[in-house]
Amino acid sequence: MYIDYKEELEIMRTKYKKHKVKPLKLTKPYWVPNDPINKIYTDMPILLESGEVYYAALIQANEILFQKKPFIDCPGNVLFSTSDIINENPFLLQKLATFIYSFKNTDEAPASIKRLVESITDEMERLFNVPISLTKVDIFNSFPVALYGNDTAFYTTVMFFRDYLPTGVLRSGILPIVAAPDKTDISIILPKKYWSKTILKLYRGNKSCNTP
Repeated sequence: MYIDYKEELEIMRTKYKKHKVKPLKLTKPYWVPNDPINKIYTDMPILLESGEVYYAALIQANEILFQKKPFIDCPGNVLFSTSDIINENPFLLQKLATFIYSFKNTDEAPASIKRLVESITDEMERLFNVPISLTKVDIFNSFPVALYGNDTAFYTTVMFFRDYLPTGVLRSGILPIVAAPDKTDISIILPKKYWSKTILKLYRGNKSCNTP
């Protein structure tokens, strides 16, 4: 079944605007206060007030998140964009995420993504909202993204709150997130109650939902 990502995004944005996420009551892991990722907790009010829903593509995350136990929140790295054309075609983000990850633990990354590859290889470094132009990445030479104006994607660190994920487990693929890059560097995964039925099915691995 073909997915109209633009339509699904509008459904989630409408749901989010009608009933915005209330300030979160979160228990910080013991290591968070001394980690740059602490800004996700301190800047949360700004994000919840000004954030918009976009699509993100997973690059990597703590392997614990792919299992049901232990049920703890952990960090990971994603790509997202505010560009309309990219959000209508989030497989572009998936393509870039796969490309970046393919160079992990190597010294062969192209200059356009070298800094990001260094970060995912390190695994402990926290980068937030690092811009990357798709037109500068060789794999997008066949995609006319430059014709649509804003072709920028953002590489960022997120904290995966298990209660926000369907089934509480992280699965690779497309994820809706809340971001406000003009207001704050932080982003969070959109709570599952705001997800559209189609995106929920895609996330859970329903084989009838295929990307374009």
